[in-house]
Amino acid sequence: MPSAPSSDAATGDAQEEAKDAAARRLAKDQSEPLPQEASAEHDPERAPEDGPAPALPEDDLPEIDEALQEDIDRWNEALSEPDDGDPPEAADLWALRRATAQSNPSMSAPGPTATAHDLWAQARQSNEPLKPSSTARSQERAGEAEALERLVRLNEELRARAIPEMPAPSPPSEAPPAKAKPARSGWSLASIPPAKIIKSLLALFVAVALAWVPLSRLLSVTSAEATINARLINLRAPIDGTISIVAPTIAVGTQVEPGETLLRVTNSRADRQGLDELRRTIDGLRTEATGFEQRAEELKKTEADLAAQSKAFQTGRIRQLEARAGELVTELNAAKARYEDARKSFERDKQLRAEGFQTVSALLHSERDFKVAAQDVEAVRKRQQANQVELDGARKGLFIGDSYNDRPRSAQRLDEVSQQIAELASQVEERTSRIAYLESELATETGAFAKRAETDVTATVSGRVWEVLTADGEKVHEGQDLLRILDCGGAVVTATVSESDYNELWIGQPATFQIRGESREYPGSVVALTGLTPAGSNFAIEQAALRREPYHVTVAVPGLAALKECNVGRTGRVTFDSSAAPAQATP
Repeated sequence: MPSAPSSDAATGDAQEEAKDAAARRLAKDQSEPLPQEASAEHDPERAPEDGPAPALPEDDLPEIDEALQEDIDRWNEALSEPDDGDPPEAADLWALRRATAQSNPSMSAPGPTATAHDLWAQARQSNEPLKPSSTARSQERAGEAEALERLVRLNEELRARAIPEMPAPSPPSEAPPAKAKPARSGWSLASIPPAKIIKSLLALFVAVALAWVPLSRLLSVTSAEATINARLINLRAPIDGTISIVAPTIAVGTQVEPGETLLRVTNSRADRQGLDELRRTIDGLRTEATGFEQRAEELKKTEADLAAQSKAFQTGRIRQLEARAGELVTELNAAKARYEDARKSFERDKQLRAEGFQTVSALLHSERDFKVAAQDVEAVRKRQQANQVELDGARKGLFIGDSYNDRPRSAQRLDEVSQQIAELASQVEERTSRIAYLESELATETGAFAKRAETDVTATVSGRVWEVLTADGEKVHEGQDLLRILDCGGAVVTATVSESDYNELWIGQPATFQIRGESREYPGSVVALTGLTPAGSNFAIEQAALRREPYHVTVAVPGLAALKECNVGRTGRVTFDSSAAPAQATP
């Protein structure tokens, strides 16, 4: 048995040698490429190589000591078993060499060329259990060597395993599936932990989901460039005059609402000739109407007098005719009496002649008187009828006679006056209607003159001032541009696409617009395909400014009108939905 100092020196040399060899092996394995298949066993007869070993942190020393204690316990169990002449199958040459030299200083340190059988025989001959060294330095060195050795074994075990290759996702194909390659002998699915499989599947699903978004955009039809656009409303001067600003602020970007008064144009030289002419005409008609009314009042007085005279004449005439009617009754009675007397005389003379007592001449005379009396009665009756006719006419206002017309002079004059009064009333009414019409014309002309003299310029849409073309106090002419207002409520998106994409679009095709820098997508539809021709010259941003692609498309996006801000000018991207089919026109 060698002495203790020599044993300690041998033990230290063995520990240093084992540590250096393990470090060099670990460095060499890390520098070599990882093979697809490797053996799970290493060469126990591998000689250590020269070279410095890396130092271990002091925090790992307790764990290294525990690992060393486990190796010592394992070797103690092996030594306590009957000697069969061979070391355990799992015995490691370097662990045995380190444990032997460290635990039993009385044993000679094995050389670098010693085999496992030599070390096992030497440990059996000593018949002493293995135990950790009592010196702190030996424990530290043993721990470092053990840690390096464990790292070497772990590295070799990892290299011994076959690394599975994760297949990359590929698009579906109609080709028959390829035959699966046989699994490598050093790797199996059962050797992978289930948690690792689940994590790999989740990672694969997330990668596919994240890759689908840009992939779908690459496969869809998108615009080369797109910008939010809107119509420009031109406010022009309605009359010649001087500009005065009414709104609190008129500047580029000022928000305006429909009906809001922005400017006022005042014309001190407005033509008022038509207004003055209407006023003169109305005054003349009013004067004429007043004269006609006064003339009618005078004629009405004359009419009243003539009516009284005519009434008196009619009353007198009726009374006269009634008196004549009474007179004719008396004459009729007298005629009847004479008729009876003549009749009786004729009857008597005729009888006497028949008896021969009367002459023929006397009979003829008596007969004549009888006939005359009868005619007198008939004449009186005719006069009664004529008088009754005159009386009836007088009562009706008709006067019948040989010495005058059907009506008296007073009645005729009354008719003339009444006719003049009616004519005056008609003229007054005509003047009144003309005055009413001219007054309406005067009101219209007054409003027109007010507009010609002073007119307000108001906003017609809700939007923002895009351009100010005038200033306070400036002289302007009718039709001159004063302001340009951006119609934010009618915002659309103008975009450019390539010719191939343009030929795949149609009116009404669904599309989405995404403002650059935002994630929200606004739905819309294609409303105009203008091709190489810009959509219109009244847009705030001319489509000629979009030059990446020559073909122009206009997309209506209703959601832009609901935004609080007027985003005209902001750029973005339009994605056209190619999955929708165009509507077929019905014959």
